[in-house]
Amino acid sequence: MNVLLIVPYNVFEAKHGNAIRVRALMDTLLKNGNRISLLMYDLPGMKNIREVENVKVYFRPVKFRVIAIAALMRLIFRASTYDLLCAKMEPFGGFEELVKEIIQKDEIDVIQCENVWTVPPLMSVISDGKLPIVVTAHDVLIDRFEQLYEYQGVPRLVSRRLLRSIKEIETRALQACETCVCVSEEDRRRLIEIGADPTRITVIPNGVDTSKIRPVGKDKKLAKELKLEDEDIVLFFPGSEMFQNKRAADDILKRILPKLDRRYKVVFAGTICSYLAKQNLPECVILAGYVEDLTSIYALVDIVVLPITIGSGTKLKTVEAMAAGKPIITTQNGAIGIDLDEDSNYIMIEDDLESFPCRIIELSQNEGLRNRMGREAREKALEYDWDILMKRYVEIYEYLKNMAPSKGKAITAERYHSKEIKFADCNIMTPVKPLSLNLLCTNDACLRIIIGEAVWT
Repeated sequence: MNVLLIVPYNVFEAKHGNAIRVRALMDTLLKNGNRISLLMYDLPGMKNIREVENVKVYFRPVKFRVIAIAALMRLIFRASTYDLLCAKMEPFGGFEELVKEIIQKDEIDVIQCENVWTVPPLMSVISDGKLPIVVTAHDVLIDRFEQLYEYQGVPRLVSRRLLRSIKEIETRALQACETCVCVSEEDRRRLIEIGADPTRITVIPNGVDTSKIRPVGKDKKLAKELKLEDEDIVLFFPGSEMFQNKRAADDILKRILPKLDRRYKVVFAGTICSYLAKQNLPECVILAGYVEDLTSIYALVDIVVLPITIGSGTKLKTVEAMAAGKPIITTQNGAIGIDLDEDSNYIMIEDDLESFPCRIIELSQNEGLRNRMGREAREKALEYDWDILMKRYVEIYEYLKNMAPSKGKAITAERYHSKEIKFADCNIMTPVKPLSLNLLCTNDACLRIIIGEAVWT
């Protein structure tokens, strides 16, 4: 089978959880004898492309206009709009033409869209009804961006307008595709609430490579490099620079760590370290930086602490900690997508962050409980191995390939764009007199001039 995989970032350079999932999907597709046409778009500097057998790679830089407007929105309103603008404006010139060329030249059977943002520019392809299109919703966009804009301090008038546009994109995209894959039952219920067809949405949670991340012995050399002593009680938080990880890291530093004594050391790993490096950190905080293979660090850890209070979707860091056989203290949010019941003893759930220090102390004083939690976590993690989970995509593709195109299921391009005003119709470069931020936030006409009608509609 030939699969066209459309990804809104360079999957070879990105280090966040979504990219890990995409790479796992690619590995599984190739293991099962499929061929991949990989279409990626990203910032012009993200051009590191690898040659992979049976993978045809197409990379295009995002056009300058999108980048410039996104930067302007971030500067003036503190709002992240890059993905929204890519969806509204087309990420690069000739997007649909290139997709149609790839479909014909590479004899594509199925189109896999990574993230809802990649669907709007495909509407003419979707309306043709010749190929099944599957979209992976890594989270619920309207909920994610509502939390993000609150975290960023975006003015309410601006956030309301942007969220309305995001919700419309998300709803229409979910209705347009043949199948939507989300990563948790919680996300599935929420997506149905906002308009997804229950018969065309399924759950494939995030997973882990259990052959790679597994319990191993301690690396004394690494412990010395990280300045960890035998008597230290090591806490661990891995993560990217996503806003939910920044919030969790801040909570560890401000609400949890001050209530623990000097025996406790906290190790952070991942790109979150770039964010933390700008702060004045106590000596008990250790920044390991981005680590390709976390197995050796997990071996030094006593407890994985994940005080995640915002965000949606299955947290990769939770599943990875389970695979490493480590006891975990997290919130309900941090355990989304994990099959928990009353008899589940491998994760300690605590939604009151003020109680995290007590839970940490309790667990640190009970080695038997830590070991038991770790063993059960590892056993449960085997059910979330990437190879098992990603095979479900292959089953979906085979099913859709063998089905006749379902006329009338997907909305047409004409319906999709019925209320949309394209950026080409907007004079966003119209000069305006300098205005204060407060005036900009209350003057709808100025907002329209700055970022264009298409974002509002």
